[in-house]
Amino acid sequence: PAFFTAIEESERTLAPWHHEYRVLAPGQDPRWMQLDAIPEAEPDGSVLWHGFISDIGTRKATEAELDQYRHHLEELVYSRTGELAQARDAAEAASRAKSVFLANMSHELRTPLNGIMGMTALALRAASDERQIDQLNKSLGASRHLLAVINDILDISKIEAGRMTLEERNFSLPELFDETLRMQEDAA
Repeated sequence: PAFFTAIEESERTLAPWHHEYRVLAPGQDPRWMQLDAIPEAEPDGSVLWHGFISDIGTRKATEAELDQYRHHLEELVYSRTGELAQARDAAEAASRAKSVFLANMSHELRTPLNGIMGMTALALRAASDERQIDQLNKSLGASRHLLAVINDILDISKIEAGRMTLEERNFSLPELFDETLRMQEDAA
């Protein structure tokens, strides 16, 4: 029906006739053909087409194969997208678990460390020997440094949770270097 409708339209409008169709011949495989023709009105009112017919079976087979590959690729992309979503969800869950672990561990470490710092400060108040005072100051400095590291770990979990707020604070660079040198003095 599409073939006859196309030829009737070309005959009526004298527009070029372009049509792809299958030929079903008894005892043979179906063949794809393409017809391209230009109509010409004859003096008697009939229409004569000038054109050619091409066998496009190879092209149709290639198009079908490409279509099959496209569908297969779409299935692979869909499958891979699902796998990636699962991997992303697992990574996010692992990150959340790590953040919770870091937050819990930093709190667990801070409690005894604050006790050590408090006892060191009490011992420092009672100390009278210069060497002992120096050692207790170094111990207190190292404890403060460790507390800062633990706070940094807690800050990482806050950053990952989106709860970190930054603040601007003045500090003394020479004091920072002196404190660092004091903590490393014995090892050096």
